[in-house]
Amino acid sequence: MKKTDFTVSLGKRIAELRLTRKLSQENLAEMCEMTPNAVSLIETGNRFPRIDTLEKISKVFGITVNDLFDFTECDLNIEDMQNGIAKMIEAIKDDKIKTIALYNFLKNLINI
Repeated sequence: MKKTDFTVSLGKRIAELRLTRKLSQENLAEMCEMTPNAVSLIETGNRFPRIDTLEKISKVFGITVNDLFDFTECDLNIEDMQNGIAKMIEAIKDDKIKTIALYNFLKNLINI
């Protein structure tokens, strides 16, 4: 997978939240039922997490999934954002429940 500003920014945000809470990658991995390697790949922007993983991570930090994407200081371009959304859609395309959850999340986010 090609790194994008979007995936790198999300990874940095997750690492920042983890460090603020004094958690190791191993701690976060255990709490999210992941491997430490998966956490590392996400934090370095080498893997974009699935929607269920985003939900687990946000619960550990006591924030919403939307708050994970609060990296407005980053200079994201529209192509990177669209690629990030496309990756989310690809990750959930065969899961009706996750598709509905993502749809409702985006629908509420943009108020349509």
